Amino acid sequence: MLRLPVIHGTRAIVARVPDDVLVLGAPPALDPIADVAAAAGQALRHPLSGPPLDELVRRGGRVTIVVEPPSLPIPGAPRDARQEAIAGVFDALAALGVQPRNHTLLVAAGLERRPRRGEVERLLRPGRARDFSGTVAVHDVEAEDLVTVDETPLGPLRVHRALVETDAVVVVSAAES
Repeated sequence: MLRLPVIHGTRAIVARVPDDVLVLGAPPALDPIADVAAAAGQALRHPLSGPPLDELVRRGGRVTIVVEPPSLPIPGAPRDARQEAIAGVFDALAALGVQPRNHTLLVAAGLERRPRRGEVERLLRPGRARDFSGTVAVHDVEAEDLVTVDETPLGPLRVHRALVETDAVVVVSAAES
């Protein structure tokens, strides 16, 4: 029997499969990005589609940065690159004249448990966590103050207020390949 590690939720389990089973897997991983912050800034200046950040937000504008909860693991990753990616977003916003007090960091917790303060702080570089003057919000899907943006046959489509009271939304996510 072949022992095959499989990611299941937040854990890795070992599945036992017959030796004659064809196992398909992802191609070998690419080399890690050496400077994640610089790569994030480059992506905001030259996106694969849509306008660059400088066409979406102006000096004095408001930007919401959406990130998944820090409690979600990134299996196989030596470190969480979101910290550096968020730093790159902050640097790009500073270059455009967007003041840190106009940043909202929205943690998209969904139905997961609410992240603890220390977990959210780990999303930012240590110096940035201490000096952050923007707003930190955790999205609660059951909150009463969500904003209705559309009506569907299944009911209203409601989102966090920070997603509609902003000039631009930047989503920072970590993907494993």
